[in-house]
Amino acid sequence: AVEKKASDVYGIFNMELNNVFKEFNHHRKNPPIGPQFPKYAGAALWAKGLQKRLQYQMDLLNSTYYLKSCREHEDAQTQVYNISSSMDEYIKKNYQDWTLTIDENYIGKLEKNLLIQVAGGYLEMNFDK
Repeated sequence: AVEKKASDVYGIFNMELNNVFKEFNHHRKNPPIGPQFPKYAGAALWAKGLQKRLQYQMDLLNSTYYLKSCREHEDAQTQVYNISSSMDEYIKKNYQDWTLTIDENYIGKLEKNLLIQVAGGYLEMNFDK
């Protein structure tokens, strides 16, 4: 009886794995991030959220000793590892793509004051001028 229910639980988990994997593959080129997020960091945050979603559920399954003896447990762990590795590669690639967009003269920009005082005692933004 326990083996049957364990098999059912892992069946539900496999459906969730497939849903997350499909969502990841469908949106990986254009992730669904809000306008408040930067392009590269937002994409990495989105992928990390999917990764944590899977890991949380896998941790719950790992915490139940009676489900670990099920034959589907090893398969689920392998699938989570593979999907998570794919997401890690995506995050690393996004980071590498972002580093290519950084201006080579960033040191000079870091030394500039962000605000300057203009005529009349007002402050003005001096960013990228």
